[in-house]
Amino acid sequence: MAQPCILCTAPFALRPMIRPTTLLAISAMIVSSPAAQARRPPACLPVALRVEYLDRPLGLDVQRPRLSWRLQDSRRGARQTAYQIRVAETPGGLARGQALWDSGRVASDQTAHVHYAGPPLRSGQRCWWAVRVWDLRGRPSPWSEASWWEMGLLDPSEWKAQWIGMPEAQAPGMQAADAAWIWHAEPETTNATRFFRGMLDVPAGGAITSGRLLAAVDNDLEAFVNGERVGVTSGWQSFAEFDIGHLLRPGRNIIGLRARNVAGPAGVAAIATVQWEGGSVRLVTGASGWKTSAEGPAGWNTREFDDARWGAARVVKRMGEQPWGTPALADRGGPAPYLRREFRLSKPIRSARIYATALGSYRVHVNGRRVGNDILTPEWTDYRKRAIYQTYDVTDLLRQGENTVGAILGDGWYASGLGWALQRFCFGPPPTRFLAQLHVTYADGTDERIVTDGTWQAAQGPILRSEIYAGETYDARRELSGWDLPGTASGAWHPARVIPTPPIALSGQRSPTIQVALRLRPKAITRPAEGVHVFDMGQNMVGWVRLRVKGPAGSTVRLRFAEMLQPDGHIYTANLRRAEATDTYTLKGGGEEEVFEPHFTYHGFRYVEVTGFPGTPTVDTLEGQVFHSAMPLTGRLVTSSPLVDRLAENILWGLRGNHHSVPTDCPQRDERLGWMGDATAIAETASFFLETAAFYGKWMRDVVEAQSPEGGFSDVSPRVIDLADGAPAWGDAGILVPHAVFRQYGDVEIVRENWPAMEKWMTYIHSANPNLLWMKRRNNDFGDWVPADSVTPKDVIATAIWAMDARAMAEMARALGLAAEAARYEKLHAGIREAFQKAYVKADGTVGNGSQTCYALAFAADLIPSHLRAAAASRLVADIESRGSHLSTGFLGTFVLLPALSENGRDDVACTLLLNETYPSWGYTIKHGATTIWERWDGWRHDKGFQDPGMNSFNHYAFGSVGAWMFRYLAGIQAAAPGFRRIVIRPRIDPRLTHVRAEYDSLHGSIVSEWTRQPGGPLRLAVTVPPNTRAQVHIPSRDPSQVREGGRPIALGRGIELVRVENGAAVYEVGAGAYAFEAGL
Repeated sequence: MAQPCILCTAPFALRPMIRPTTLLAISAMIVSSPAAQARRPPACLPVALRVEYLDRPLGLDVQRPRLSWRLQDSRRGARQTAYQIRVAETPGGLARGQALWDSGRVASDQTAHVHYAGPPLRSGQRCWWAVRVWDLRGRPSPWSEASWWEMGLLDPSEWKAQWIGMPEAQAPGMQAADAAWIWHAEPETTNATRFFRGMLDVPAGGAITSGRLLAAVDNDLEAFVNGERVGVTSGWQSFAEFDIGHLLRPGRNIIGLRARNVAGPAGVAAIATVQWEGGSVRLVTGASGWKTSAEGPAGWNTREFDDARWGAARVVKRMGEQPWGTPALADRGGPAPYLRREFRLSKPIRSARIYATALGSYRVHVNGRRVGNDILTPEWTDYRKRAIYQTYDVTDLLRQGENTVGAILGDGWYASGLGWALQRFCFGPPPTRFLAQLHVTYADGTDERIVTDGTWQAAQGPILRSEIYAGETYDARRELSGWDLPGTASGAWHPARVIPTPPIALSGQRSPTIQVALRLRPKAITRPAEGVHVFDMGQNMVGWVRLRVKGPAGSTVRLRFAEMLQPDGHIYTANLRRAEATDTYTLKGGGEEEVFEPHFTYHGFRYVEVTGFPGTPTVDTLEGQVFHSAMPLTGRLVTSSPLVDRLAENILWGLRGNHHSVPTDCPQRDERLGWMGDATAIAETASFFLETAAFYGKWMRDVVEAQSPEGGFSDVSPRVIDLADGAPAWGDAGILVPHAVFRQYGDVEIVRENWPAMEKWMTYIHSANPNLLWMKRRNNDFGDWVPADSVTPKDVIATAIWAMDARAMAEMARALGLAAEAARYEKLHAGIREAFQKAYVKADGTVGNGSQTCYALAFAADLIPSHLRAAAASRLVADIESRGSHLSTGFLGTFVLLPALSENGRDDVACTLLLNETYPSWGYTIKHGATTIWERWDGWRHDKGFQDPGMNSFNHYAFGSVGAWMFRYLAGIQAAAPGFRRIVIRPRIDPRLTHVRAEYDSLHGSIVSEWTRQPGGPLRLAVTVPPNTRAQVHIPSRDPSQVREGGRPIALGRGIELVRVENGAAVYEVGAGAYAFEAGL
């Protein structure tokens, strides 16, 4: 993937103002000579060219991609009055004006989301582009440096590759894929026992190395091999596993099953697999040859028995069909397949691309080199419907002559056990499989394709197991030296298997891939027991560690991961539930230092327990590798309060840890799912700290694919666990997340793309609730999840959230030009408002049962009549003060609580909640060592210890939703129009703070609000407004005539206009530029 790795060296590192583009500067060729350019830097220049939010994307599958840029112009009032875009097929064509598309001069100040409007684009076509603009005075800028994008495979028919994987019996997870449920040919009878025989033929000529039998039954079963009893099992929910290798022999073997059904449907399923030196064979129920009888005479289960009078077994159901489905597999994954293909390129190479994806996760190698930096590709989707492919430029890795392309195939999200049941293969049948095409263009213009097919080879290597939750087991003694080089591969290679696969959509990469963003050095090492070392990384992080070790062959180092410590210094893992979170490395020896990093897993942790280490580890033994979807960092906030600064960092670390191709609830336990309610709460905060537009655009495709035919959005997306649809605030993420993206980035396309699904959701609610109170179709109805100490009525929550949906839909409809729909949703909001007031708002201003969440949500959704707002706000404040100035809210109340206080003039109370250090508060968790946001306010208490480990994550971003208030109110950066084309700077000054600085890197450039006030001194406010935007700046002052800017009376300031005085503040309209205000308070 073309996205560069975002490498950060500090907790906050904003993306560069000018992102690197190609070094081809065409401006000199088009506008002026290089000498003239050097003499006088241009006053205005387009920079930071992007396509669909990405810098030089490879493999784009958007036919009319959106082009964006920024203005580099430090002059006050700087803005664009027109632009011209040129797109060409070559850099030279761009420089000479031989354009594929030339927009001509367009009188517009638009710098973001300009659609390419040239001829239709071809698969694999690279498009070079540049832009110039006209400034406020109508003068043209130089042309920007050239950038490019490249198209992917646009027509499904261009995919000639076949899905491939391991030979059948060696493939991880293949145990149940083609088995069936069988029973006796006669109708079912109560309390009936039936006998089954299957023949497994093992070829002669090689020693049998292993064999196993998996069996499940409704209700009881006894299993035999060649007359020898191997075990019993009961139940169909999971397969029992039996070791049968010692009972098998070359030639004919008999698998015997005695099955009993007590009542109801009857069925038995079994899979026998044997490995021998020459290969492998397997036998499954449902294959031809299985025989059955109602009687089991002596010797019925031996090789010598004559079963000529037995009848053929009847297939009752295919595997996966109800009533039994697919039993849980006894194993948790197997060795990762290694795949390779050698080939010869006959001529000099001009360019080469690999298009690749997997059902599982993969890494590609070419001629001994790993391709790309991406982790856990492809991204998580519902693989039953769609997989994302990645595109890599491998031109420099290939050579004329002999070459090798290879891939390592892991379980990924397709095959790993997911959800509370740890169900493997949630999105389709085993095994994992790989799909790739290598497109080579020769220097003479001819081309060649190398595709995955039956000519590839497969082998098992050193990765013995690698799952998302469980971790990775790696035996370096089994490494396949030279496996990705021509002619040098070691190991037992067999023809790869072509795997029939139902057609699914293949879409190009439109969002940042997962990449390493930070590397952390351990802060300390302790030894709670002999041979046990615990490394403290100093930060609850998400990723894995790089291990450095030297020792004898066969030594095994075990790494276990945890977020917290027990009082005795050992790691605390109870809250991981069934996630093993363990990496194991077995050394190959030889005297040299060995370095290990996992391939296809990740962990959430601060502490690493190391056992089995040969010698004494040091801080250089481990290095933390922090990775996440590589969204550029866009927000930074620093203050005079160490607590507030730590809170901002905790929020950012929580966001880093829970954005791995989908927004997850937590990164450490056996869950890590795309919970929609958490995303509803955090979307705005996330979009201040990170550039989320492309990420959420990808995830919304997952959300829509998970929508039910009736219109209900799922509670988790992609849909993994079997839950009813549409819990209030969870399903509503399908509305509120696109709305957050629209507000933050001015992105209308995410609205247009998801509009039909959003309308279906609104109909889903309204059709069941014509009285405009959301009483029905609430299904799981989680409510205000994990509140501190107050329970809010769920119908109040649901109705308020529905009203928020209606307001958001009205605004988005207007952006799409849908006037009638906008009016309809405005009317719906008015109707919900009226119904809400009749049902839940009392004459004294009480809302619902008077919980803080009732008030906060009602204010957020504009449901309180104007004449009662003051009374309601007073009651909200009174409740907070009655709790010793503490909040009582859960996920849904917290993200709107502080804004509700600020919008009602109680910034002082909001700041009290922010700065509180006693339970429950953000400060309490920080005081007790939190470096991320906790799932619960009481995840750990000094007087009670740990909460229930069944639900106690210490990296759960939902309560970090206060981050949006910190930017919007504490620092005062607010969008007055979608995408921050118009800005409001209105900081809320609190005497307990002397300094607040926030910087938000918007699509148009950096917005800065920095205020300083020492006790008794003046307020100083520094503001930066990016080019092509305008802002209204609110300056608190008793005497606006005394406000100064740049050290001079403000009346003398250039480009500053007083527009009004309100609420004790002078409001000034300013254009782009940097301003330094000063005022007495």
